[in-house]
Amino acid sequence: MRRTRPAVLVMALALTLGNGLGGAALGPTMGAASAAAAQWNVRASMVVEQAGDDEIAEHYLQLGGSASFLGTAVGSAYDIAGGRAQEFERGTIYWSPGTGAHELHGEIRRNYLALGGPAGFLGFPLTDETATPGAPGRYNDFARGTIYWSPGTGAHELHGEIRRNYLALGGPAGFLGFPLTDETATPGAPGRYN
Repeated sequence: MRRTRPAVLVMALALTLGNGLGGAALGPTMGAASAAAAQWNVRASMVVEQAGDDEIAEHYLQLGGSASFLGTAVGSAYDIAGGRAQEFERGTIYWSPGTGAHELHGEIRRNYLALGGPAGFLGFPLTDETATPGAPGRYNDFARGTIYWSPGTGAHELHGEIRRNYLALGGPAGFLGFPLTDETATPGAPGRYN
């Protein structure tokens, strides 16, 4: 019979706590099962933490390490909203299992943090800050939206149906240009606008 790792851990704990096969315990007690489950969860979270930290470090090196626009690390990586993050002198690299590691800096990062960062409605970044095709600006895509920046407009987010329509009309390179506001509730009417 093939046993999974958690089953083997529970059995080992049961044998230890029950003084072997000849002891009073014939199976794992609730305490032993809980201890094994807790140990398994700690190990799983350590694997995720290590993977996140490794990907953040690798991405940082790909960007040029301490010689890059991010500068040197400030502190160590930390847990955030189901992922990990690492602060640098001039930016942050965020990582989650579903999105990988991506950097944010400058006004886009400031706007992202003001909107709740990874725990906010935008979620984790999907791209590094990138030049906007066909328009003089920058952007980062996120799990549920985009923040655009240009020198004349600053950084503003779009998401949902407004973002879809904006992109269908050419995005920043289209006739609308860069957004001037974040998505906002329409005053006196049940709607939203940018």
